Amino acid sequence: MASPFEDSGLGEKPFFSPPARFILILFLVTAALAIRVYRIQNPLLGINANCQYRSALISRALYYEATPSVPQWKKDMAALEKKERGLYEPPIIDYLAFFSYRISGGIRLWIPRIFSIIFWFIGGFFLYKIAKKCFSAEGALFSLGIYLFLPFGILVSRSFQPDPLMIMGFMASIYTIILIYENPSPKRYIITLIVTALAILIKFKTVFPILGAFVFIGIFSQGFRSFVLKWKHWAFIGFSLIPSFLYYGYVAFVTKTLKTGGYFIPQLFVTKMFWKGWFNKIGMVTGFTIFLGALLGILLISRKYTQGLMLGLWSGYIGFCLVFTYTTYSHPYYHLQLVPIAALSVAPLGNILLKKLGGRLKSGILKTAVVCLLLIPAALSIREAKWKLNNKEFMKKAHIAQEIGEAVNHSRKTIYLADHYGSWLHYHGEFRGWIWPTHWDIQEKRLRGETIPSVEQHFKSIHGRFDNDFFIVTFLEEFEKQKDLQQFLFSNFPLFKKTKDYLIFDLRRE
Repeated sequence: MASPFEDSGLGEKPFFSPPARFILILFLVTAALAIRVYRIQNPLLGINANCQYRSALISRALYYEATPSVPQWKKDMAALEKKERGLYEPPIIDYLAFFSYRISGGIRLWIPRIFSIIFWFIGGFFLYKIAKKCFSAEGALFSLGIYLFLPFGILVSRSFQPDPLMIMGFMASIYTIILIYENPSPKRYIITLIVTALAILIKFKTVFPILGAFVFIGIFSQGFRSFVLKWKHWAFIGFSLIPSFLYYGYVAFVTKTLKTGGYFIPQLFVTKMFWKGWFNKIGMVTGFTIFLGALLGILLISRKYTQGLMLGLWSGYIGFCLVFTYTTYSHPYYHLQLVPIAALSVAPLGNILLKKLGGRLKSGILKTAVVCLLLIPAALSIREAKWKLNNKEFMKKAHIAQEIGEAVNHSRKTIYLADHYGSWLHYHGEFRGWIWPTHWDIQEKRLRGETIPSVEQHFKSIHGRFDNDFFIVTFLEEFEKQKDLQQFLFSNFPLFKKTKDYLIFDLRRE
């Protein structure tokens, strides 16, 4: 029996034979893997460094706790870092890294990156299955190629953070949801419920597109009234949310480390900054060509089940962006779920292109030439990603952090102005302190209507409580913008150390 999601494609000749399709998939996967393991031992800089080093600090603290040979001062420092980071999402990737460190006999940051790559490729497997079921094998190849070779996706998929795992769970959930509408059974409902609950638990923001897909497929296939009146639909939604409500409720109200405020800033809706920022983040994540192709692709969908799926995914993404307004315009990686959504949406274009060509091109040489032309964007993406991964600043910043850590004798009482909230300083320099706000942090507080203290007031609020030893500046571009901070520090404290890369002011009292 044909799937209610897919177009039968009767009368159209496939562009690829099954063996040729398998060879092309193998080639795409191999090339995608090669660029992801390139310079995999580099420091965790370049993209989402603050999030990556958060996981790195937690996993290192776990390893230090379990390793008797580690010096006590390192254990104490790591324990403080772990406590400071608190709980947010379930620390799955953090504990996987910890166990891998124990097995391998040392801290190797490339190992959790390998886990992330594996998660991303498993997500790609489910994405291919979804696209093949909803469109065709030809359309699925387009979706897989976009998913594997978008430059932003290449960088994030090798990062030490829960987002690649999130995408894997997201795609697995969507695939199982399609299966229960395609051929419902109690067994499939239970499997789908478990997979969906775990996917939402991994990172709660996937609840928007996942449940959006579940609801809209149901409405398009059964009608609004019929869908709403069936208790099993409400039971599915409710039970899929229970694990997340229990976990995040525990984090919010017991550990009190979950940041629940500040994401929704409604006054952003009436600012040009919000809409322009959202538009720019889409360009950073998918590129405008792919985004426009995705919008065109969803207009070409004819099957109502697939229309429901894609409308649910897009509605979920838009709903998420309208709820998390601050991160929508400011944080590119909060749009990561757009990568598989856009990749699926482009499938109808690839489906039409390759099927039409398949009926007209008889020569294998001509077909090979077409494939080579279609692979040019992938090659360009690999070149762009390689250029970003070749950044010599990554190793340099790690050495700078180590140098600063030794200079301040791994102090626990510092204030610092650094990019990525100084997480790379904490990790490589093994010292602690309090971050000084950037102009972006100050702008965020203004958006929330908070009172902005003067430099002296803010400094005294930190230094007066903790009697800090040093003020460290590594974000020199930001320091240039904060003239009042420059004047305050140079007027009141001697320079302890100055290089072309950083400044250290001595705050110790005589």
